[in-house]
Amino acid sequence: MLDDQHCVPIHVMYQPLLLAVELDSPPVTKYTYALNPVAVGEYTAVVVAQHWLQHPICATYLGVLPFARTHPAADVESARGIGAVEYTDVDPRMFAEQTHTFHAKGYARDPASRKFVGNLAQVYASGGASVSEAQAAAGKRKREAKHVDDDDARAAGAGDDSGGRGFAVRPGGWMDRHLTLPAAEEKRKQDVAAAAADKNKTTLDASEVDAAAAAAETETKDSKNVATFHGSSKQDYQGRSWHLCPRELTGRPDVSQSYPPKRWVRSYAGHSKGVSRIDLFPETGHLLLSASMDKTCKIWDVAKGRQLMTYAGHQQAVKDAAFSPDGSLFASVSFDKQIKVWDVERGTVVMEVSKASAVPKCVTWHPDQSCLLVGQSDNHVVQYELSTGDVVQEYDRHLGEVNAVFFLDGGKRFVSSSDDKSLRIWEFGVPIEVKTVADPSQHAAPACTREVHPGGKHVSFTSMDNKILTYEATDKFRRASKKTFAGHNVAGYACRPCYSPDGRHIASGDGDGKLNVWDWRNGRLVKTMRAHDKVTIDCAWHPKESSTILTASWDSLIKMWQ
Repeated sequence: MLDDQHCVPIHVMYQPLLLAVELDSPPVTKYTYALNPVAVGEYTAVVVAQHWLQHPICATYLGVLPFARTHPAADVESARGIGAVEYTDVDPRMFAEQTHTFHAKGYARDPASRKFVGNLAQVYASGGASVSEAQAAAGKRKREAKHVDDDDARAAGAGDDSGGRGFAVRPGGWMDRHLTLPAAEEKRKQDVAAAAADKNKTTLDASEVDAAAAAAETETKDSKNVATFHGSSKQDYQGRSWHLCPRELTGRPDVSQSYPPKRWVRSYAGHSKGVSRIDLFPETGHLLLSASMDKTCKIWDVAKGRQLMTYAGHQQAVKDAAFSPDGSLFASVSFDKQIKVWDVERGTVVMEVSKASAVPKCVTWHPDQSCLLVGQSDNHVVQYELSTGDVVQEYDRHLGEVNAVFFLDGGKRFVSSSDDKSLRIWEFGVPIEVKTVADPSQHAAPACTREVHPGGKHVSFTSMDNKILTYEATDKFRRASKKTFAGHNVAGYACRPCYSPDGRHIASGDGDGKLNVWDWRNGRLVKTMRAHDKVTIDCAWHPKESSTILTASWDSLIKMWQ
């Protein structure tokens, strides 16, 4: 064996080289290595691997490896012109199994896309089984056939003259017996044959072989919760889940300057009753979550305006819904006193409170995604543990229904608003408020922004006196009197405001169905447009589009404006 002194980094080759190397000990790190020059005629043997070799390959193995000529005049630091390298993690056992399958049957399964490559006719003929799977199936069939033959032999021996010892000759003998496949195997072959009917396919999905050319599962059901997928497939051609941000949308720069929208772009129609709340997917905004009075929540493709998934499980209108900080879950609360946490991708309920102590009015995620805060109609803010669904703490100092909850300082504090016309600031986990903001002239604030202002110092509340009031989200939680926005009609409606990504504007709907946009610096109303036929109850400014706002209304529609 060679030591590390005989190993040097790979240099430029005339052509790309793909090589599978099997070692007794697994690789330990991800670097490309080659054996120090071992001349064979005019060629230099080069062993390419995407790892450090814990035990370098012995020179005697070079006879079975392909050779690539090195460029004698190339710069040792240059690696241009040899193709692209993608790093991936592959189970060594799976790699070895697919290698043997390819040599034996002419096809293999691509671990990245779960499609078969190679001889597709052989895939159809063998059902897409690997070498080990084929051996296991053959052994099972042989055992079942032997069991049937033994039963026949015992039955034949029971009626002969040999004393019931089972030595009678079986009719037909071994060669004439027909070994039938189990019913499951017959069904598998029929399904594979159905998949083969598509003449236009050039590759075969593994799911089609395993699940018999069926489309992706469209419904996830339990006793009372149903999630219906409306797309064509739950995975793209690369095997990525439907809810992940498309690659062409990742890495987009943040908005440098935003502008008020000027025109309607599209409508998202699918709810049968009014929409209560909407929420954009964190950071990327490629998905839109909506909660409706038709007892369902839906997720939409923002760019294409299509329904992707419908989540049904509530018995009454859904009051509020919100994505978790990482977007993998969302919480919904309803007038049926149920609180549900849904898995976005699978459509299953991962946490459920079947009977809360009162009607939940709003729901907010803790930044570390470990718990939920729910404002209720019994004047309490209730803290639920996500892993168990248990009540961890109750904050019960309000004198009216709690309508909005907002976290401050990264989850260390939070503020709650109530029908008692007060705002209360709490230390997270401590059921006694540290500050109360109340004034005889103050009105109830039934809604607040989802996020803190991009400047990091303010949070805004809708006030029942037709204003949007702003407070400093700092240690001294106090009113920012210069950041008051008026000119719309929201008395009696919990219309939620939103900030533009660059913080230059603030927008809100109103009771007349309008969308209103103000300049953040001077408080001037710069844009008013007729958006809906009924109340514009919620709006959300797209985090990656400079002038894109989505609005939700009691007319059952969601609209995009640019």
